[in-house]
Amino acid sequence: MASPHVTSRDPNSVGRLPARLNKADDLYRQLRWTFPVWTRRNAKLFFALRTLPAISVVGGLSKIWLSWLNRVTVEGSEKLSSALEQHRNSGQGLVTVCNHYSCYDDPGLWSAILPYREFFQPKTMRWSSAAEDICFTNKPYSWFFSSGKVVPLVRGWGVYQKGMDFLLHRLNEGQWVHIFPEGRVNLQKQPIRLKWGVGRLVAEAAKTPLVLPFWHIGMDRVLPPLPPYIPRFRKKVLVVFGDPIDFSSSSLVSKTSYTARERRKGVTDVIQTELFKVRDVAEEIWANNFETAKLTAFFGSARTNNSSSPSPSTATVSRHTPTALALRNPLRPVIPSGIYTGFNLTPTRGQMGSPDTAVSTSVSSTSPRQSEVVQN
Repeated sequence: MASPHVTSRDPNSVGRLPARLNKADDLYRQLRWTFPVWTRRNAKLFFALRTLPAISVVGGLSKIWLSWLNRVTVEGSEKLSSALEQHRNSGQGLVTVCNHYSCYDDPGLWSAILPYREFFQPKTMRWSSAAEDICFTNKPYSWFFSSGKVVPLVRGWGVYQKGMDFLLHRLNEGQWVHIFPEGRVNLQKQPIRLKWGVGRLVAEAAKTPLVLPFWHIGMDRVLPPLPPYIPRFRKKVLVVFGDPIDFSSSSLVSKTSYTARERRKGVTDVIQTELFKVRDVAEEIWANNFETAKLTAFFGSARTNNSSSPSPSTATVSRHTPTALALRNPLRPVIPSGIYTGFNLTPTRGQMGSPDTAVSTSVSSTSPRQSEVVQN
């Protein structure tokens, strides 16, 4: 069955849906799509002037909240610096992906990670996405979030919609796009199969972008994702960056080797495996460093240092300790980080499997973690 989307890559006509979804244009008019037509004269200049106050003010206030009133620890920040430098010097697009634990993950995390000067350079700031039924419900919201370089995505409309096409064109221009590939706030903090949208962005970009995964813990304590939405202070946040993923030499992005569906699925599977590797590292650091200090302050140094294994009462203090993770989900094996030996970016068609079956093309070890691959 043919894909129900227009194959044209005209940036002024992308996002058209078939007749059975002919209300798409009405919805986008209702959302008041406030992004300018990029081909018009001075459109990018006027949009940059519009985004400057929004990004600088929101970024500055968020940095005060996250960095001054809370504590953010970043592991592997040099990987982000190197990826940004490569992205800006070579003109190669950059895609960053991470988990989604709080509604304030973006812009909160970027305000704490990036230096102040980045907030006054809207041209190089990341593009992001948000659910249209949350952030684009009226004209003021639409104007505010789009001024922060946030693009609306309609849940249930798949990978071919106006917002995804818009982000793809920004990648083709060599810009930076950030995606929450889980597709929603993960309230249960359980593994979620990544959506194929990120695979489409990488596989269909004119020049294959660099992908940088990272994992964070603690943002749901700074701003809980459930009512009452009360900002918190003196909380700890951990951010761990993984190694960048370069698909430039991979056959997964080759249009002659695989179909479009196979390409975006294969790319998504690789990103999912690498993102879960970073998760293991982050959870281990959180359990060994952050929570050990918290338990010591709460129970006393003698109780935590003299015991080789935590007691049940101490294991339930944090949702991120290995013991708590095992108790919460006995089917999920809790193993040390670094157990994977790498991944194969050029699997055979037999390894790819059907998009409707579970695959593990990017895991090359015999770890029991292979059973965690979620069926699509």
